[in-house]
Amino acid sequence: MPIRPEPQCIYYYKARPNQYFFLNEFITPVHYEIWKIAKDIEGDTLMEVGPKIWERVMSKIKYVLDSEQFHTEEYFQFPHELLRSMKGDCEDTANLCTSLLNACGVLATTVYGTVTIRGRTFKHAWTEAEGYVLETTYPRWRPIPPIPEYDGEYYISWGYGSYKVTYVEGKPQEVRGWNFRELPEGGGLYVPEGYGGQGPLRADGGEPKEEEEEREEAPEGEVEEVEEAEWEGKRKGPRKATKEELEELHKFIEETARELGLAGGE
Repeated sequence: MPIRPEPQCIYYYKARPNQYFFLNEFITPVHYEIWKIAKDIEGDTLMEVGPKIWERVMSKIKYVLDSEQFHTEEYFQFPHELLRSMKGDCEDTANLCTSLLNACGVLATTVYGTVTIRGRTFKHAWTEAEGYVLETTYPRWRPIPPIPEYDGEYYISWGYGSYKVTYVEGKPQEVRGWNFRELPEGGGLYVPEGYGGQGPLRADGGEPKEEEEEREEAPEGEVEEVEEAEWEGKRKGPRKATKEELEELHKFIEETARELGLAGGE
């Protein structure tokens, strides 16, 4: 009997004018252009491959808003498109970084949510892997632990959806997955406590963590559109960061990394 493919991510979004996509479509670790870069990077942990990804790719990307580059409010680039243009905004760089890390064997996820810096809140996207937040719009390699300023709403990954992993000294100690496939052997994706917990992605097993504000979900097995109100985190910033706000964010990342004495923050 023929098998009809089912979505691995239940959320879709108008990522380009009049075009809808499942959010995990923009994470492409098996694309040739991604593979071509990853095959020459040695290592299989975040701290081994992360600095090399930044040196070779992430540090060379220019932050440009969709309104400037595509003359529209929202236009997601696929990772291979960003590799050609070398300019894009937060979700473009986050999906590229997540794709490269996954291609190198590092379990990573793209996070959509909001960031609050010096009293100002804006929509943002970043990458998380092995218990670290990676600010992919910052040209310097500065991994930092989860902090309250980064408030994740949607945790999107390639192939396996969303998982909760508790890390102790960089090693996964507790893994719980709920999605459309079984948890891959020895793996999982990091979803930090306090940042939506297990994230809004439902799955066929496991119960979602209770949140302060209840969210209406689609019936099991169906998909949902990411509504604009949800995308903006409700009561939170209704827009992306300006270049000035992004500069403030980058200063904050640098200060945080130095204070914590993290790799690259000396």
